[in-house]
Amino acid sequence: MEHDLADITGYDGVSIQPNSGAQGEYAGLRVIRAYHQSRGDNDRDICLIPVSAHGTNPASAAMAGMDVIIVKCETNGDLDMEDLEKNAAKYKDRLAAFMVTYPSTYGVFETGVTEACNIIHKYGGQVYMDGANLNAQIGLCTPAEIGADVCHLNLHKTLVSLDDFFHSCVTLTDLMLIIVHSAWWRWSWYGTNMRVSNYLTNK
Repeated sequence: MEHDLADITGYDGVSIQPNSGAQGEYAGLRVIRAYHQSRGDNDRDICLIPVSAHGTNPASAAMAGMDVIIVKCETNGDLDMEDLEKNAAKYKDRLAAFMVTYPSTYGVFETGVTEACNIIHKYGGQVYMDGANLNAQIGLCTPAEIGADVCHLNLHKTLVSLDDFFHSCVTLTDLMLIIVHSAWWRWSWYGTNMRVSNYLTNK
């Protein structure tokens, strides 16, 4: 299962612990802090979070001991790249992380997400991608491709079951062709979904 999830994300390794999105955020941010501390960057405690991010992000960052700085968005939902660069430069000596939900909670695939990741890396920070909406990425891109260093997965959203698939076809008949197209690729992951379900059931 970890191997399959690594294929989906493009990462070198995946842990199946902890068992919730919010706990995943906290664990991921703690890993980022530990990474900075291992390099002697003990002052890196700023987390940039756009207003389009998942609602739990600021709370997770605060619990991980980081100070949260909000990044603006454009009227169409895209990241305000100018504001992101301004804040990254302003806090370059304290920048620890940037949390981004992709696609965002506005339902937007940020056109500048790779540029945003590059900006954060330029100023010494790490990128945490909230994988709550990873379902929309599968078959199109991976967190690793866009430049995210760490992410969590909400498997109950990401890996569709056969029941979910047929239910979607019945209730969203107007979008049936789109659903079939997007779900067909995920069909091969059904075995993984069953292993995830069995694992959680036996916990």
